[in-house]
Amino acid sequence: MMVDMLSPMMTDALTDGSTFNMLDYNPQNWYDAADDSTITEVLGAISQWSDKSGFNRHATQGSGANQATYLLNEQNGKNVIDFDGSQWFDLGTGLDWMATDANHTCFVVTQNDSYDNIYGAATPGQGDQSLHVGFQNAGNYRLNRWGNDTYPDIEAEYNVGQYNMLRYVWPVGSQGNVYQNGTPSGLEGPSKSTLSAMAGGGRIANVVGQPIFDGKICEIVILNYIASAAQAAAIEAHLTAKWGV
Repeated sequence: MMVDMLSPMMTDALTDGSTFNMLDYNPQNWYDAADDSTITEVLGAISQWSDKSGFNRHATQGSGANQATYLLNEQNGKNVIDFDGSQWFDLGTGLDWMATDANHTCFVVTQNDSYDNIYGAATPGQGDQSLHVGFQNAGNYRLNRWGNDTYPDIEAEYNVGQYNMLRYVWPVGSQGNVYQNGTPSGLEGPSKSTLSAMAGGGRIANVVGQPIFDGKICEIVILNYIASAAQAAAIEAHLTAKWGV
């Protein structure tokens, strides 16, 4: 499929006749597997997952052995991206805006088969340059930069083996949190620190030398601020309806 960023699916009709537009929330990174115009693939192997934010922070993978798979009509009639534990995307400088705006909120719709990082830096051991966010294990999430670790509990509202709506919240100077399907885990660990440009560049799925994520990702949206309760509710209502979570 050829990428056509001039005509991506930006809006969705709501039941009240209005439309939801993710761009109204000024995402810094936005990856939407349902929009096949953002996917460059050959026989299902993806070399580029294009960013819909307008900042052109595309996710790429030039090595065929490490290219994730595009699955058609997989969830709620929509396409998803499948990672098998060896596949990942390079974001280059695509997360380096966090060096200026470390406060961020990340929304992810995913069905994970392993409990590993979803996004962050390539290189470990570099303090505020080594962001790594996702899962720690079957009982905890991971909301870390090297030397500043937070492991919020995975609560009962998380559906094991199914698609979930996750929200990772990184508030500089305050404790971080993770929401599963709208329910918070509770504040954990030290206050979240400032960040610097990602060591080795940013990545999806293969982060800081730890095991590579195995599972399916439907959509990732990252904001450069802490979403208010109303903003988060609107985005999550849209994503859960869209993906049937």
